[in-house]
Amino acid sequence: MSSRVLPIRKFTYALQERQSVTLDGNGSGTIRFAPGGARERWLVTLINVQCTLLTQTNIPTCLLYRGAPVPAYQIGGTYTGSFDTDSTDQFLMNMNEDLYAVFSGGDAGAVGTVRLEGTRFVWSR
Repeated sequence: MSSRVLPIRKFTYALQERQSVTLDGNGSGTIRFAPGGARERWLVTLINVQCTLLTQTNIPTCLLYRGAPVPAYQIGGTYTGSFDTDSTDQFLMNMNEDLYAVFSGGDAGAVGTVRLEGTRFVWSR
């Protein structure tokens, strides 16, 4: 009996991920994005952020981190998290590579939203 190895096929889909967070009492909130598993990779080409404004006084910022939300891993951000697009060039995300969007300086109770666009690659047999 011979064992036949099935070929691995690559599928390409549009990446359209969107998540929201309600800012806490300090006006901060974190959103985490990650590819769906070992056979998935993302090519991120656009990151759009927005946040509801309860006052015109507290305009949030949104910083982007790849891997962990610590300064050494910052890859970009926006000066105004109320409605902005990050200018970070496109980048690949493999499994176990998380992308964090961290809002700070906003109004408690405001809702921050991040939208990712790009290409999702999935390998399957």
